[in-house]
Amino acid sequence: ITFLEFYQTMLKFVFFKLYHDVNLKYPPTLDAKLESSAAGLNAIITDGEGAALEPEEGAAAEAEERSEQSKLFEGLVFFLSRETPKESLVFVIKCLGGSVGWDGEGSTYNADD
Repeated sequence: ITFLEFYQTMLKFVFFKLYHDVNLKYPPTLDAKLESSAAGLNAIITDGEGAALEPEEGAAAEAEERSEQSKLFEGLVFFLSRETPKESLVFVIKCLGGSVGWDGEGSTYNADD
């Protein structure tokens, strides 16, 4: 097994776990039109059921901590250069409440914003 094969398998599991934790299907269903314009995570079609899980008994403190963490980047805008691993950074930044832009198609922000 090469490092690349290991890394790809590991990322598939990590993404599956992250999606499963917020009650979303993995791999996600994508809007073909948005996907063709390089919209990234904006192309994901959700069924509206995500994050609808009831907190387990005794997990109130953990839920509160997660809630605080999910707002870490709230109100912040990140602009990614072309050398960065865009998809994984977009995923993390959006999960933590931030907004993301990049140079190219599908970006919600321009470089001069």
